[in-house]
This record gives sequence, C-alpha cells and structure tokens, in this order.
Amino acid sequence: MLFGLIGAAVALDTVEPSYVRGGLAVVTVGLLVRLLVTYFSVSAKRFTTGERLFVAMAWIPKATVQAAIGALALDLARQNNAGQQAENYGTQVVTVAVLAILLTAPLGAIGIAWSGPRWLQRGEPTRRG
Repeated sequence: MLFGLIGAAVALDTVEPSYVRGGLAVVTVGLLVRLLVTYFSVSAKRFTTGERLFVAMAWIPKATVQAAIGALALDLARQNNAGQQAENYGTQVVTVAVLAILLTAPLGAIGIAWSGPRWLQRGEPTRRG
C-alpha cells in the first residue's frame, strides 16, 4: 500500500526531465558512496573480500524509507500553501524518492541473488575475532 501511495503522488506527465537527470545523478553518487563506505566499514573484521562485497551489495536496496517520507515534503508544501516554488521542491523530492525505489530495489535484489552463491561459502560459521 505504501508503494502504491508514493507512486500515485507522482504524475509522470508533469515530471520535468531535469528532475529525472538530477535525481539519477544524486542516486548514482549516493549508491557509489554507500558501496564504498559499507565495504570499508566491514574491512576491519576478518571477512573475505567476497563477503565484504556481498555486504556492500546487500545494502543497495532502498525503498521503505523513501516511500514513507518521499511525499512528505510535497504534502507539507500543499497543506501549508507554501507557494509554487515549495511545491516544485516537493515534487523534486518525490521524483528522487521514486527513482531511488525503482533503481535500487531491483538492482539490489539482482545483485544479492547473483553475488550470494558466488561470494559466500556454505558451512559452519567460523569464529573470527
């Protein structure tokens, strides 16, 4: 239901292409930074390179938070009659939230399904200290 509501908040015929281009750039840079930070965050542990890469891959999907708060800026702008500029900013926030959901959820699911069998080993957990 949450994803349906966020999708209903975006009228695709009114979204400006510049919002999409800017949103794609923001999401892409954010994902790259997130991958690097996640990889290096678990580097202090004795994980294999494959395990570190898998953890970074598993942190790609973003959807619930974006769906929950994505339309909040637009709703506040409309409720408070903050003006057209505020409503435009709210639309930009919703557009980026939808892009983040549409890009990261399937990308993360595919990445996890592909990398898990290749980068993780089955067996008894070992004590790593």
